[in-house]
Amino acid sequence: MTLQEAFRIRCATLADVPAIESLIAVSAHGLGAGDYSRAQIEGALRGAFGVDTQLLEDRSYFVAEVGGQLAGCGGWSFRRTLFGGDTRPDRDPQPLDPRTDAAKIRAFFVHPSHARRGIGAALLERCEAEARARGFTRFELMATLPGLRLYGARGYRPGEPVYWPLPNGLSIEFVPMSKEDSRLSYQLKVEQKPGYLHFSVTGRNSPDTVAGYMQEVIREVAARRCPRVLIEENLEGPRLGTMEVFNMVTAGAKRYHGLLEALAYVDLNPEVGVMRFAEDVAVNRGIPVRVFRNVEGAEKWLLSRSGSAGPSTPG
Repeated sequence: MTLQEAFRIRCATLADVPAIESLIAVSAHGLGAGDYSRAQIEGALRGAFGVDTQLLEDRSYFVAEVGGQLAGCGGWSFRRTLFGGDTRPDRDPQPLDPRTDAAKIRAFFVHPSHARRGIGAALLERCEAEARARGFTRFELMATLPGLRLYGARGYRPGEPVYWPLPNGLSIEFVPMSKEDSRLSYQLKVEQKPGYLHFSVTGRNSPDTVAGYMQEVIREVAARRCPRVLIEENLEGPRLGTMEVFNMVTAGAKRYHGLLEALAYVDLNPEVGVMRFAEDVAVNRGIPVRVFRNVEGAEKWLLSRSGSAGPSTPG
């Protein structure tokens, strides 16, 4: 069973509210204990954390289920409130203008026993896709400290921390984050070759750019039923760091396992050590990836693997 088969995402309903409230409390205590005190978490559960039923009525809040049990939740909003549940008194339900405003990413929580299994990333992708369908090209959110890694890996950039006052007299640290639609930062072309798909990508380098174009690659692979792929990447800007590469490859391995028979990767602006590291991480997780310095070598390797579904051997 693949990870995508192991959980399903659906719109939350008002009948889910008690289970969502329980999930939020378990997640906040289980995953937030390393960053916040118990008293801070209890205070946040009285307003800053919680269910905003407006999102359920708008059908923009989702739950992820594993075996019929809630494993995660998260949503987005076309209204002005950035965070907080029904008990927060200053919520603003006024609608946003997608031409000038950023969609709000809201209330993401994952059960500790299902953390770091791709559920948060899948929920985020669902929310961003629905916001794009409504015309939004920018996104913003208020991150908890445990959530920084997820959002950072998806291209969100942090602002200055804020210290939100809690009903019990304490305060809690949050970090505002934002990003622009990754589709505005890259261009992807695809050409059907004999035996494989050739993708060429240009634009600005970032974790979200890579994640965005890989989603398009996988959609084309599935639509054309062609599991052998050559990606020719020419992205400008600073190279990604080792931890960014590790997190992205690990998440991708979980989501794309079984979909790719062979992936040849040509980076025209390579940092060789990082690319070899990415190759090793992918191969060790069962994704048949090989990094090349030129298209000719990549094409030769792809065609030599016709009919083979096993992982590559790093060379």
